[in-house]
Amino acid sequence: MFKVKSMKRIIIIIFVASVFLFSCVNKETKVKIDKIDSLLIQIDSLSYELEQVKIDSLRAVYSVTKSNNEFFQNNNFDMPEDKAFIKDFGGYGLVGKNLKRLLGSYNTMNTDIEYSKKQLINLRHDIKKELLTNSDTINRYIIDEEEAVNNIKVNLLPKIQLLNKQLPLYYKTHKRIENFKKKIELRIKN
Repeated sequence: MFKVKSMKRIIIIIFVASVFLFSCVNKETKVKIDKIDSLLIQIDSLSYELEQVKIDSLRAVYSVTKSNNEFFQNNNFDMPEDKAFIKDFGGYGLVGKNLKRLLGSYNTMNTDIEYSKKQLINLRHDIKKELLTNSDTINRYIIDEEEAVNNIKVNLLPKIQLLNKQLPLYYKTHKRIENFKKKIELRIKN
């Protein structure tokens, strides 16, 4: 009799311990999944920010500013002494330079976002399906992805803000620059 009671106690203790351990593992897994979901929300937010950039308009503006800047580089002209015009002329040149640099990195920014999103989705899947169970390995992957998301954020947001500032600057200066260009073209023809 004593052995049966002892066996029952041992079985109950093992059962309680396994339920406890199983619930701890589930809590730990849930925390990791929640962290991944938080990173995915950040990535989706960055993706949305990048989608809001009027990329087609910026490409068209770049084409115009590039053409006009090449015109000014290839023709001799006297710069007006109007300080406001000189400021606008410099700003117009900056629009072209900024767009050249930023439009080249636009596709890279989008690729980085998509790659990080794919990595996070795969990591979440592997954890949920218990394809990846080593806690240290999972933590290392999460830290790596967290760093990747932070790097994207640090590099991307200032570029997006700078891209978004180019259109208003272009619209502010373009008419004056075009008028100045027309005057030079008339002088060249005569």
